[in-house]
Amino acid sequence: MNYVTTYGKSYETKAEYKMRSGQYASADAAIAEFNSAANAGHGRSSWVVHNKFSSYTPQEWANMRGYTSTLSSSTTSSLSSTLSSTPVASEVDWVASGHVTPVQD
Repeated sequence: MNYVTTYGKSYETKAEYKMRSGQYASADAAIAEFNSAANAGHGRSSWVVHNKFSSYTPQEWANMRGYTSTLSSSTTSSLSSTLSSTPVASEVDWVASGHVTPVQD
């Protein structure tokens, strides 16, 4: 698989390789569908290509993005009432407040 050599992937077992190949195939199908719509002019002007994350599972994507499902309904309702009663600034300078970091790989 060219993907393995291109991105320096190595897998412990044949089973993992097979699972990753399946993930890659799913990503490949999604990419082909997206790019097909872009070619047909359906409001998309960009192309999607494979990258080092193309063999990630949905759970690995969620973990990478920091997703956790530990919020209870009482926590979310409490947060919702707090947010609805908190005044919101008309604009925020994220750079000046130090909340912007350089791009990371």
